[in-house]
Amino acid sequence: ELVEKLMKPSQNLYAQLLLLQVGARTHKPGQTTEEAGLAELQKFLAEAGVKRGTALLEEGSGLSRGCLLTPDASVQLLRHMEQHPAAATFRASLPIAGVDGTLKSRFTGTAAARTVLAKTGSLRYVNSLSGHVTTAAKERLVFSLMLNAYTGTTVSGREVIDELAVLLANFSGKSDGP
Repeated sequence: ELVEKLMKPSQNLYAQLLLLQVGARTHKPGQTTEEAGLAELQKFLAEAGVKRGTALLEEGSGLSRGCLLTPDASVQLLRHMEQHPAAATFRASLPIAGVDGTLKSRFTGTAAARTVLAKTGSLRYVNSLSGHVTTAAKERLVFSLMLNAYTGTTVSGREVIDELAVLLANFSGKSDGP
């Protein structure tokens, strides 16, 4: 319940509080709840196969400019979550294009509507979308699209990301692997 309320509307405060709650359960003497939560998060990312240095996190919300994540790290985490015992709960927490959450008003009238389940991310000059898409060939792909320091002159970063997601949804071929 909490994860869905965090993910669908992108409630950054909930994300930070969840990290602190994990830290409150695992902290050791002399360690803050945030430090303990970040340590647990790093353990989870390592278990998920996320390569060291591809996810640099200093708080739970992702709003700090010191939080850096590569598309590869996002894809690896999404792949891991497909096999995780909480896979169905996690998938249900992702906003559905054209239906709910941060994607409710995006992708309507396109091939991506209802076929993209993804988490958004944005800061000034940064736009991202990472999740799953069911292609025109009915293949489910994991993807991560990120624009950093994008200052497009005629098209916004969000529009570029959305065009790429629609291209993925319209893909009628088959991918070469996982």
